[in-house]
Amino acid sequence: APMGVGAEFQISDTCSKAVQLGRTAMGIAKDIWAQGIAFDLNVKDTADCNPLQTGLARLFCDIHCVRDAVIRGDRTINRNIQKA
Repeated sequence: APMGVGAEFQISDTCSKAVQLGRTAMGIAKDIWAQGIAFDLNVKDTADCNPLQTGLARLFCDIHCVRDAVIRGDRTINRNIQKA
């Protein structure tokens, strides 16, 4: 302590602690920003159409249409046979 009174500290220790605190704060801010971006992407992803679900819906629709066409075709063939 200067003149024996007061606290004594090293300037280099204080500066290194301040730099370390600044780096930690920047790291926390970067992590919060990255989590915000990831959350936003997840929200937008769930709002999108799921390609697997959409593909299966189209497949079942096509199967239904083919089944309907086969039933109508069979019915027409049976009517024509009965008329003959």
